[in-house]
Amino acid sequence: MQPQFLMSARPDMYESNNHTPKGFTIVELLVSIALLSLILFGIIQLFPRAVATGRIAEQLTTATYLAQAQIETILGTEYTTVTTGTFEPRHLISGSFERQTIVQFIDPTTLDVTGSDQGLKQIVVTVFYPTASGERSIILPMIIASH
Repeated sequence: MQPQFLMSARPDMYESNNHTPKGFTIVELLVSIALLSLILFGIIQLFPRAVATGRIAEQLTTATYLAQAQIETILGTEYTTVTTGTFEPRHLISGSFERQTIVQFIDPTTLDVTGSDQGLKQIVVTVFYPTASGERSIILPMIIASH
């Protein structure tokens, strides 16, 4: 037989002979709700970061594509038609992306910039784009040869 004070407080809590509880107490329920709330709050905090990281990756991919497209355009032309200096001034090309292309002669032995044509030109394409933390850029260099 069960003690009288247990039976009067919750007579249905215990089964007939083995004294095992049938349900949860209010304290157990509150603790489980608190733990579940903490876990969900932590997971919800990850979503804005994931969205921001996805946006940064998208911008970087777009900037790289726009720089590569300019390199491919220049590679499709004759060496002699690629003029040195500012080949393409900084200008808006797509959405909020800007691009600038500079071509310089370089020395084949040291790869330093030189003033005369020795058979190599360095193409430097820079793509600028705005982010929440300010302007960023990607620089894509390429060397082309006259032969």
